[in-house]
Amino acid sequence: MDAVLSEGVERRLSARNAGILIAMAAGGYLAAAVNPNGYRMWLIPFQTVGVGILRQFIQEWSSPDFHSMESWPFALFIILMPFCLARQKGRTSFRQLLPALLFILLGLYARRNMAAAAIAGIPVLMAAWNSMPVSDFFSRLVPVTWRDWINNYLKSQKQLTETQKKGLNLAMVGLMGAACFIKLAAVGYPGLMSVYESKYFPAEAVSYMQENKPSHPGRLFNSYNWGGYLIWKDPQTKVYVDGRTDLFGDEVLREWVTITQAGSGWQDLLAKWNVTRIIIEPTRPLAAALPSSGWVEKYRDTQSVVFDLK
Repeated sequence: MDAVLSEGVERRLSARNAGILIAMAAGGYLAAAVNPNGYRMWLIPFQTVGVGILRQFIQEWSSPDFHSMESWPFALFIILMPFCLARQKGRTSFRQLLPALLFILLGLYARRNMAAAAIAGIPVLMAAWNSMPVSDFFSRLVPVTWRDWINNYLKSQKQLTETQKKGLNLAMVGLMGAACFIKLAAVGYPGLMSVYESKYFPAEAVSYMQENKPSHPGRLFNSYNWGGYLIWKDPQTKVYVDGRTDLFGDEVLREWVTITQAGSGWQDLLAKWNVTRIIIEPTRPLAAALPSSGWVEKYRDTQSVVFDLK
């Protein structure tokens, strides 16, 4: 679009850059087909987005809930973006603005995309923020002392030498490296990981299942949220469903919802898949329906409950 809107030398440069990007994108798109699945790899993103049940029952695929405080920073980001763009000096180029807007749209479509929207949009937001007429804007909103401090800070930024800039950049890199090291040490510490695992995943229930095999050989029915965890703890476990939604599609996921909600025909679905063991949250309707339908409770805690077929 910049190539169309620009003129003269700038148009030629924009057109050349656009051509390079298009060629690289086309090459990467074709290279993605060089895999055991061939051209079907191209279809996976569309198949995943096309699974309608995701938006209804899977939290990360639903739109942001702005009644929840965790979504307020994203709401503030969306509000600030047009405000800063409208008040900035000059204009933001189309090639910078379009990706930000597309990712914001994706963030509104599914909350799992909010982080990507922030990564794509914050550079545009900060560039617009920094180019706003500070004196005019802050004179009405902040105290005089704050405004003077901000103006002095901005002036001092312009006076930094190259050596000072390098030192500042190295300090920032050092802080980021230290944060990464602390994070790595935290996730690698067995005691801390054990606490986290027990808090968010059915660690005790999985230990029970590993030590006590079901009396009837068959398949496992599990909570959607625990599928990946169960595979990690026991790679031989064949879970009913996990986070790889593109592998299951609407049909299997709708069956999963019917079973967990104890909906019409849930018993027939369990028999269809030869399910003989179930691990599910105690609050699910299925957990209340199982005892009266030929299932025996084998384990229970505040997070999970395990049933075996009689």
